[in-house]
Amino acid sequence: MSQEVPDEGRQELDGEGEAVVPVEPVLAEAKKPMYSVVMDMTGAGGHKALVHQLVVVSTLGEVAASTPSGKTDLGDMYKRLFEELQEGRQWVSFSGMLLVYQKYCLQVIESPPDMIREVAAAIARMNADGILGTTKILYSHDIPTPMFPAFEYRVLTTASHIEFKTTESADMVVAEYIATLSQLADFVSTHGPDLCTALDQVQQEAPHLLGTQGMLEYFTRVVELDSVTEFTDRLNMYLNVKMDDDVVWPHPQRLYPYD
Repeated sequence: MSQEVPDEGRQELDGEGEAVVPVEPVLAEAKKPMYSVVMDMTGAGGHKALVHQLVVVSTLGEVAASTPSGKTDLGDMYKRLFEELQEGRQWVSFSGMLLVYQKYCLQVIESPPDMIREVAAAIARMNADGILGTTKILYSHDIPTPMFPAFEYRVLTTASHIEFKTTESADMVVAEYIATLSQLADFVSTHGPDLCTALDQVQQEAPHLLGTQGMLEYFTRVVELDSVTEFTDRLNMYLNVKMDDDVVWPHPQRLYPYD
């Protein structure tokens, strides 16, 4: 007795006995956007957005520098800012840390690239209102994945003020400090998902990763680093388009007797 083969197990054969590939799936694959094809080939999966990391060093304003409550209020102010920026935008998330020293603070902020302008503008307003003093941008760049699981702040009590002296260029000092922050992020990632607990453990187990106030003071005095005002002005600057005539020498001249 012959046994029927299910429809899904059958293959259509041509005149020479070769299997015929169905046309519909091939056409459907051809209609896929090139971006989706590249993502499938690289195994990237879904649509992944880059994360922009902003590293900022600031001197504290008079209120924050003189009272412990002022330092805590500064951290709460950042959290409220991020909550306001996330309102109505489910795709927006912020991560990073705020380390508040006795007279200085370090801000590492990770956000979608299209939100960095609003973050920088908010920091510039804090600077104009006297909440923050001299503010310098150490690092602004896209990174593939966030280095921190969430955003938290900590008021440091163990960081001593030691004068920072160096013979290296400012670029080298900044690069070495960014590498230290990467080591700090690795330390945090290995101590559980709770960022608050991890930052407390950094003070006890690896205080060298936190840097010193003297180094932060050095950054605020480096002329080559952009201030937050200069940074926001650059973000809001119009694109300067140059025509080919502007970069060619000698300048082209009209050779015809008419305009």
